[in-house]
Amino acid sequence: MTPSPRAGSAWHGLAIVAGASASFSIAVLAVPPIYDGGGNPFGLLVPRNLALAGLIAAVLAGAGRPVFLASTDRRGSFLIGLVFAGQSGCFYSALTLIPVGFATLVVFLYPLIVALWMRRASGEALDWAKLAALLAALCGLALALDARAERLDPLGIALATLAALGSAAMAVVGNRVLRSADSWRMTAHMSAATGLALAAAALVSSEGLRFPSTLEGQVGYTVAVVFYMAGIAGYFRGLQMIGATRAAMTSNVEPVVTLALAWPILGDALGPWQIAGALLVVGAVFHSQWRERR
Repeated sequence: MTPSPRAGSAWHGLAIVAGASASFSIAVLAVPPIYDGGGNPFGLLVPRNLALAGLIAAVLAGAGRPVFLASTDRRGSFLIGLVFAGQSGCFYSALTLIPVGFATLVVFLYPLIVALWMRRASGEALDWAKLAALLAALCGLALALDARAERLDPLGIALATLAALGSAAMAVVGNRVLRSADSWRMTAHMSAATGLALAAAALVSSEGLRFPSTLEGQVGYTVAVVFYMAGIAGYFRGLQMIGATRAAMTSNVEPVVTLALAWPILGDALGPWQIAGALLVVGAVFHSQWRERR
C-alpha cells in the first residue's frame, strides 16, 4: 500500500528530517579518510546512489509492492535526480575555489529560497515571524561556520549559488511529486538518475572512479555510504510528512551537527561565537517549528 502524503504526525516528520540531517553530517565527516586513502568523489557518489536505488527496489519487490512510479511521478523523480547530480557537481567544484564554511553558508540559502518559492507557487503563508526565523538561522550559520567573506572567487560563489538553487528545486519538486507518490519509490528513481548521471560524468572526466585502498578509507567509505542512504531516504520521507518549507528549515541543523561531531571526532574545537551561532540556529529552527505546530 502506498503511504498517503503528509501521513503521520508533524513532530514525527520533524524528527525524521532532523535524524536525516544528522546522518548526512556523519556521512560528511567520514569523507576525509576516503580521499586520503586514494578515493575520489565519483567513486563515492556513483556507487552509493546506485546501491540505494537497487536496495529500495529489492525491498519493495520482496515485499510484493510495485517498484515503478506512474509516468508523471517518474519524470519528476528523474528530474530531481538530475538536479541532485548537478547540485553535487557545483558544490564540490565550489569547494576548490572558496572556503568550505562560506560555500556551505551560500548553499544553506536554500531554506529561504524554498519558503519564497512555495509562497509564490502555492500561496503558502510567509509572515514576518517565519521570515525572521529563516534569517536568524542563516545568521547563526554564518557565525557557526566562521564564514568570512575574504579571498572569494566569483566563480566559486556562482557555483555555490547554483548548488543552493539545486537544493531548493529538489525540495520543491520533491514536495510536488510526493503528493501522489510514496517517498521510497521516489527516492529509488531519483537515486538511479543521480547515479547514472554521475557515472556518465565520470566516464568523460579524467578522474574516473577511484576507491580507497587503506583500511581507514574503506571504513570511512562504508560509513559514508550507509549514513548517506539513511539520510536521503529519511529526508524525503520527512518531506512528505511536513512539506518542503518545514523540511528545508529543519535541515539547517545539519552544519551544526557536523560541527558538534567534528569536535570529539576530529578535535576541531568550537569558539564562543561558533557556539553562539549554533545555539541561534537551533533556537530559530525550534521556534519556527513550534509556531507552525501551534
